[in-house]
Amino acid sequence: MFEDLLEDPVGVGSRIAMRAGYSDNDLPVRQVGSYHPAGSTEIKLFDVGAVPLVFKDGGIAYGAATFRLEQRSKSQVGAAVTACYLPWGPHEAYRISLKKIDDEIRLFFTAPLDGCAVVVEGTPEAPVVYHANASGVEPAASPLSDPAVLEMVALKLLDKRNAAMFAAYRAFPGDLDSFSDAMKSGAITPLEYGVLVGRPSEQREKAALLRNLELPGWFARTGWKAKPKDLTFHKSTGAVFGVRKSGSWAFYQQKIMDLQEGSFVLSCGEFWPRGFRRDTV
Repeated sequence: MFEDLLEDPVGVGSRIAMRAGYSDNDLPVRQVGSYHPAGSTEIKLFDVGAVPLVFKDGGIAYGAATFRLEQRSKSQVGAAVTACYLPWGPHEAYRISLKKIDDEIRLFFTAPLDGCAVVVEGTPEAPVVYHANASGVEPAASPLSDPAVLEMVALKLLDKRNAAMFAAYRAFPGDLDSFSDAMKSGAITPLEYGVLVGRPSEQREKAALLRNLELPGWFARTGWKAKPKDLTFHKSTGAVFGVRKSGSWAFYQQKIMDLQEGSFVLSCGEFWPRGFRRDTV
């Protein structure tokens, strides 16, 4: 699984949702500040040490690959991989610098995205990655995928949260030149991975879902045993993972549609340093 991901990140990422989880509490994390949006919950800012972690391949089931921490060690254990990991927390933003890590570390995972945003900046040889949550901004806001909320209203609420998350990135202290040049930064927010179910765009999402179901060998490669009985939308999520080749990092974004039975990747593509970029933040 991990070797396939290293060799063909888009191919594997187009079929299988990445679910990386970290359950241990000894990940080196240090609070370095905070940002307080007007009238909203304070967002705490944390730096995370780039510690190599061994993630166990938990297998593929219902369209998702689950990775869990096996041990804090550089040694390989069975079907496992050494990677760096960036956590998340409600009303929190995390930053990790991949500048000084062992050459053997070739994969990066961050927690699954459900309303959060991820930003990558710096250079491919030494990127800095951020993962922020601003659920305390407009806490009564319905998710983008709730058809009971007018789309223009949902987008305005989402814009407020995105603005708070970008402001939190800029509030990080230190010498990493956070957002020093937005033109060189890549950002993924719910605008990119959200599924607008119940709205005109829903038809495009369903079309992508049906196309995936028709791909040769799709079931065998994604862990589904049979076509799902219920295609009712449950929620939209996203995932970001990184792959290092020849000393340079590239980061990929997945757009995921979760059904009652499991997950479907609607799209996967590189967003940094090539591909999609957010020119203004």
